[in-house]
Amino acid sequence: MENGTLKEPALIENIAQTAAARMGYICQQEQKPVPVGFIGAVQHLKISNLPKIGDTLTTAITVKNQIFNATIIEGAISVNGTYLVSCEMKIFIS
Repeated sequence: MENGTLKEPALIENIAQTAAARMGYICQQEQKPVPVGFIGAVQHLKISNLPKIGDTLTTAITVKNQIFNATIIEGAISVNGTYLVSCEMKIFIS
């Protein structure tokens, strides 16, 4: 946080953690251990505005492709239906 707004690195991490929650849910349903993942790349990052203290973030991800241990997602964050952030992210699972 800085000057009452959530900064860019936190927004990228928010998208990554949403993808991690998805993987955790899938593993839980399949009764498998949850693997460790890490961000390999962030591309096409667009930030139109930064959320303010008190804003409720809605984060969505869409899996574009999954090959071996790499997953490519599109992520977006909105507040009250207005999109603030979008990106494509490559996530590797170890």
